[in-house]
Amino acid sequence: MLKDVKKSNHPAAHRFTLIELLVVIAIIAILAGMLLPALNNARAKGKQISCAGNLKQVVLAGIFYTDDFNGWFLTSTGLNNEVTEPIPSGHKAVWWTWCRKRLGHDLTAPMSKMFLCPAEDSKLFIESNYQRPHYAPNGHLVGNKGENYYWMHKTTAVSQPASAVYFAELRRANKARIWSLGVTAFRHAGTYVGADNDTAPRNNFEADTGKTNIGYVDGHVGSSSVYTLKAFPGNKYSNSVNTNWLMFGWDRDTGVAKW
Repeated sequence: MLKDVKKSNHPAAHRFTLIELLVVIAIIAILAGMLLPALNNARAKGKQISCAGNLKQVVLAGIFYTDDFNGWFLTSTGLNNEVTEPIPSGHKAVWWTWCRKRLGHDLTAPMSKMFLCPAEDSKLFIESNYQRPHYAPNGHLVGNKGENYYWMHKTTAVSQPASAVYFAELRRANKARIWSLGVTAFRHAGTYVGADNDTAPRNNFEADTGKTNIGYVDGHVGSSSVYTLKAFPGNKYSNSVNTNWLMFGWDRDTGVAKW
């Protein structure tokens, strides 16, 4: 007797054809192409926010210094025995040493990440294994020893604390101050040519479409593009689009100590 052959109630397993697989792969590629720019933008925005947070701490350290030293801004480099704090032996007489002391940092330890922008990856800021900050103070306001034009100032020189630039992002890796657009880094939300040093052209910033984070004397941090900063009006101390924004909100001849 022939045995009954049981028929399966399930249809035969469906196998994808090559065309169907290619269609699926194409859809995934399209979705990835749509999502990756958004992810990259989100990552870049996160770096800008982190950078602004770091700069905020740097500005506050500068304010702590000013409070401790009778209203004098810390200098970018150099000592004035009457108004600057002594530097421990073996350490640089530069603004970040004073900031680190104000914050209680170990000066023998590596540079804290609060002095570094996560959007900057240039090795130019590493000098003989010594990490230099990605930020710098407004050299016109705080002074720079050895250059008679860059004098030290007190807070009495500032008439508009919310508009007077204290710190900004530094492009010129071997310097310790901001004195023009050419040495300012526009790292965020656009094209950034990259860090440089004294051998690079000073008009590199003209190709930047991004923004720089700026810390102001009142302690707040904002961001501006090259085009916004170039629009600042001139005054009796500056009539150049490169420097007008750094001379705004304070008086160069008030509360001053010349070298």
